[in-house]
Amino acid sequence: MFFERQKLGAPQLRLLYLAVTVVSSIVMLITTSQEGDRITMIWTMAIFLLFMVGTYYLVFEIPAFTRITQRGVEIKYRPWIWNWKVIAWHDIKSVEKENVDPLGDFGGWGYRFTFQGKRGIIMGNADAVKIDLKSGKQFVVTTNRKAELLRIVSQFLNEDELNG
Repeated sequence: MFFERQKLGAPQLRLLYLAVTVVSSIVMLITTSQEGDRITMIWTMAIFLLFMVGTYYLVFEIPAFTRITQRGVEIKYRPWIWNWKVIAWHDIKSVEKENVDPLGDFGGWGYRFTFQGKRGIIMGNADAVKIDLKSGKQFVVTTNRKAELLRIVSQFLNEDELNG
């Protein structure tokens, strides 16, 4: 079948996050060191750095999973989609390739949705597969293996049409 594991891959975002963390740490050190209470400064920095490391892990290290099975297209992206979200074959109207601009189309990366009813797992720029549902909604999944994903989904959809 098909299985893909993706992490948020934009190195520019990781560098930006690191820069913000370093600058914020410096500003916190300067402002809290002027107050004179060393214990408060140490606790403040420890809590801040734990928060920044936790946020980094949540944003950049937790992978999104996509798999194709007999049930349909399945997506998992913890902690937002804890169990496999199944888009059943009988609910899919069509599938096509799409180029995605994460900021322009979805307002960012991760598990995203728009007011037009479009949802998606957006882990990178450009290559994506758009799934049009019979309900009129759309689900977009970015992928590093677009041709293979499209081929396998098309095979399942054609089998479903032949058998149904």
